This record gives sequence, structure tokens and C-alpha cells, in this order.
Amino acid sequence: MLTKKITNNQPTSNQQVTTYEKEKEFIEEINNKKENIKRKKFIKPTLEEVKEYCKTRNNKVNAERFIDYYESNGWKVGRNPMKDWKACVRTWEKNDCSFSNKQEEQVPNWFNENLDKQSITEEEIKELDELLEEFK
Repeated sequence: MLTKKITNNQPTSNQQVTTYEKEKEFIEEINNKKENIKRKKFIKPTLEEVKEYCKTRNNKVNAERFIDYYESNGWKVGRNPMKDWKACVRTWEKNDCSFSNKQEEQVPNWFNENLDKQSITEEEIKELDELLEEFK
């Protein structure tokens, strides 16, 4: 740790060099510590690892779809290389829930009920056809 002696006198050039050298050594020491602390290299998960993690989190993320998606884009999140695949699974979990809620809102109430085909009106059939066109 650097400590400076407070004096009323101006430091001599020798004192300035000594302080500079101590600061330089201190900075080099910090840089050496930073080099020694390295982030773990990302290792792609296997399909079994993703399935097991999804099972422990009790979510509905499709592990095969997850692996295929990130395999196709080089395991990148946006433009950055992936650092933590488990965090990505959790994000997929959140996004999947919000997507399924939106999807449920778009489906008419009568669609979820057990109705005979004869009881569906022409208007309801048109509404269903419009909804199906959006998903094509």
C-alpha cells in the first residue's frame, strides 16, 4: 500500500522517482493479479445436461430446441459469446411463459371447451381461420 509522507518541503527529484517506482510496482502487481484471475472457458452443454437442468427447474423449455438454436448461432447471445448456458435456460423459461400466456389470450374461449363441431357457428369458424392464418 502506498503512503505519502506529508511535508512542507518540496520533494527532491529522487523522492519523486521513488514514489513513481512504487506506484509502477503497485500497478504491475494489480495487473498480474488480474491475469491470474481468468474466467472459466465456456463449455457447451450436452443435450442430457440441458434436459436434466430443465427437469430440476420444472420448466417447459424444449432442450433439443435450445441446443439446436444455440448450436446454429455459434453459442452467442446477440453478438457476444455465451458465458452461462443455465442463465440462458432461465431466460428461455421466462420468455416461454410469457409467450404461452399471449398465445392463450388469442385463442377464443369456445376453443378450449369440449364442443361438438355442429355447435360451432359460422362466425366462430371464421374467427378460428383468421387466427390460424396469423400462425402460418
